[in-house]
Amino acid sequence: MDVKIEQVTNFKISEHQILVIQTTVFYINYIFTPINGSVSMIGVGKFTHNTTYFSSLLKKKTRKTTDDGRFWDTVKDKHLNVEKDQPLHVNFSLHGSQTIPDHFEWVDIQYEKYEDNLQPIPTIDGGHSWNPMPKSESHVIILNYETVILSIVHDLSAVNYSLDHGHTWLSYELFPQKSTLLHIGKISEADHKILIITRDSDAEELRFDLLDFSNIFSSLVPRQRIRIKLDGGHFYKQQPVEIVLTRKADLNHPIAYNYSQKHRYNYLVKHITRFQLDNELIEVFYFRNDTIVSMVYDPISHGLIFINDRKQLKILSLSTNYEYGVSDGITVFLLTTAHVLTVQKFFTHPEDLQVSFIYYKPLSEISDVSDFVDYDDHLYFLVKGQLMYRDLKFNHLHVFLIKNFTFLRLELDRESFAIPQCAGFRCNNSNCLLDNVRFNGANDRGHYSDEVNCKSIAVLKQINVLTTPIFVEINALSRTLFVNTNFI
Repeated sequence: MDVKIEQVTNFKISEHQILVIQTTVFYINYIFTPINGSVSMIGVGKFTHNTTYFSSLLKKKTRKTTDDGRFWDTVKDKHLNVEKDQPLHVNFSLHGSQTIPDHFEWVDIQYEKYEDNLQPIPTIDGGHSWNPMPKSESHVIILNYETVILSIVHDLSAVNYSLDHGHTWLSYELFPQKSTLLHIGKISEADHKILIITRDSDAEELRFDLLDFSNIFSSLVPRQRIRIKLDGGHFYKQQPVEIVLTRKADLNHPIAYNYSQKHRYNYLVKHITRFQLDNELIEVFYFRNDTIVSMVYDPISHGLIFINDRKQLKILSLSTNYEYGVSDGITVFLLTTAHVLTVQKFFTHPEDLQVSFIYYKPLSEISDVSDFVDYDDHLYFLVKGQLMYRDLKFNHLHVFLIKNFTFLRLELDRESFAIPQCAGFRCNNSNCLLDNVRFNGANDRGHYSDEVNCKSIAVLKQINVLTTPIFVEINALSRTLFVNTNFI
């Protein structure tokens, strides 16, 4: 039903999907509950709840209002081969919010439904403009940091992906003929891996493809493993990233790491290969005829736990090369271990860097810790599935952050936090200090902020303001967390 309504003053959507429209003369109530796959008529804007969309079935148009229904504008998309913008007809029931990371505040994707495929229409500017992308067999996937937008070609012949927010599209031929798409999704929010599951109609076999786009991107700034401590007063500038268009996404090359021995394990050309991270040593040591979809290194058993394309979960001992089958019919797994987490703050003697005396204090204890992440003096950890926080600069008790929710894993999303923007000395300055600024007692920058809270002007040297790293050690023996509570 498409009804023209004038003099609209207010409307809202209740929890039971009831749209209530109030005019100056009468009330009109509509119930829009999708039944048997029917088109959903109402969509609430992701970017602001004041924006509401209304999709018309008969006129094949979508209208939006930002002023409680007083005025309605027609939403249009921009086709490259058409001079004028075309009206947009959105099926709101197809919206897949799980394919877009939560921190992508200005990105959203809606869909038009055709007989045998979808027409994705993304926006990257908060809904001001909508630009169609190639037709797809599935929902569109957006990878971490908005680096890759990916979908399956509507005839299931290839994978389409874009590295510039949908302006240019590349194709990756992947599937054999007569394939049926069963699943496409991200492995996690923190990497560039996509898992695609298809079925061969002739052989009745499942095919698992793991696409990794990380090798396409290379940072121009060398990554340092040392953590530089900042006071939080400065913003981080975005680092340049080089995109190598001649490279293809790696297919079925899962990676596992042994950080204690600096080993990286890859599955390459039916062999498990070990790389040494600190030199060029490469060792091919185990043959696998079936394809490995995902694997992880277990430090307790000194083995690799992996899933093959037959959905078999197995453990390979790196000491004896013995392979043990754990279970069949497994599509995904998560390795969890009991941790002893030790956090120690080391202090270098300020008078003699050659001797480098190190001091540390006894540790306090927090039990039942399953996972943790740290950033500067901020420690986040899980205790029996509950998210906790502690400020390591002060001897405070840990703080309970989120109630009524159980967490299984904890990750620090943006590694660029470890890259500093400003150089110079660590005083409480309102502006970023450059390398050529010295503590000479003069107002060099014109706002009396050069030397705020510096302990001394006459004898201050660079060694007095060395950054303080926090070293974290994991020992898989018991569920205990140790943190430093007394500082020199």
